[in-house]
Amino acid sequence: GLLLHGNPEVYAYIAESLRLHPEAGPIQRAATAPPPAYDIGDRIEFNVHNVDTMTNATVTAELVHKTDAAYGWVEEGGEHNARALRRSLDRFSERIYPALVGAFGSEWNPGVDNDPRLHVLHTTGMGGTVAGYFSGADANPRVAFPFSNEKEMFYISLDWLNRTDDYTYYETVLAHEFQHMIHWAVDGNEETWLNEGLSEYAQEVAGYPPDVGFAYAFAADPDTQLNTWNMTGGNAAHYGGAYRFVRYLVQRFGPETVMELVAEPANGVAGVQRAQAREVGKGGG
Repeated sequence: GLLLHGNPEVYAYIAESLRLHPEAGPIQRAATAPPPAYDIGDRIEFNVHNVDTMTNATVTAELVHKTDAAYGWVEEGGEHNARALRRSLDRFSERIYPALVGAFGSEWNPGVDNDPRLHVLHTTGMGGTVAGYFSGADANPRVAFPFSNEKEMFYISLDWLNRTDDYTYYETVLAHEFQHMIHWAVDGNEETWLNEGLSEYAQEVAGYPPDVGFAYAFAADPDTQLNTWNMTGGNAAHYGGAYRFVRYLVQRFGPETVMELVAEPANGVAGVQRAQAREVGKGGG
């Protein structure tokens, strides 16, 4: 079946938490404490959210790789292809990271932990419907989010990765989730359909072919409403429609339009209209 990179329930959880604790975040302060000096082989605990059961668990993970842009953590004892994982994280740091920052903007950096590196946790128990997800809750303090890891990070399902053993696809998931991280830092309450369309496009920005599976799903169900999202799953056609819409905007107004969309405070259709108006004013239309 289709493997979804994220789950809208995660974003709904974040939105509800922000509504209940508006005083907490997103945090705008500059952290002053130096970041921990993590070394290969270090082990720390992380909170992990299961998107199927909507429960949280604590896992211990080991630092298996470290680049200028990211830390790679793997759940303690978790089976993985160490060489392939290191190679893909190097590609993320050398190719994906600069390409997406140049196209979409920057994540919150150095962020809540005052560390310029982001964290990628490879773990089990995330749920059977996801390859990976990003949670903005982690960039907020535990006073507002008890299960926050207080890091700029995203999660990769080790169950999915070992099952597919496709590290090129894994790299596209890294690009997808990194766009979510950037978007949260710049416009944290964007509508899900547009956010997901931009994340689907992100893998093209990073130099990978588009995920035509979602595009075909939309082609098979072209009456799918663009600006909606199914909160209980089954969003293949929505992913495809949103991606094709973003791709059209890029073709029509140029690649710089994606940064305008991410930076635009207005959300959804209203944000698209305002970004379009600016591009037309610059001569992009």
